[in-house]
Amino acid sequence: MAILDTSAIIDLAAQKEKLVELVTKLNTNGDDLLISTISIFELASSKPSGIDPRRKRLLEFFEIVNFTENQAELAGLIYRSLLDRGLDIGEIDCLIAAVALDKQQVLITSNKKHFERIEGLKMESY
Repeated sequence: MAILDTSAIIDLAAQKEKLVELVTKLNTNGDDLLISTISIFELASSKPSGIDPRRKRLLEFFEIVNFTENQAELAGLIYRSLLDRGLDIGEIDCLIAAVALDKQQVLITSNKKHFERIEGLKMESY
């Protein structure tokens, strides 16, 4: 199993070759691919607002993971820890990382610079 962050969803909709190959390989291996409701929020709040039809169709192929109270607490701890070390990556990335950590999933992202700052997070960049 793996969870895609928002940048990966955007890149997959744009059919970025390396990501398409990675997702195809995971899917062929029978791995479940997940997307957090946090990423849905992030997609819907981008400009233009709302999720365009192509991305909406793409979301249908993934299991959607609802954000939980435990993940919210974990995200807060991650966020505070990073801020205390001068490593702010923003709240949204902390929320997505908390989902991946809580679900014990590899996070697929193009934003390696942000997510590598989070201790214990397994990540695959493309």
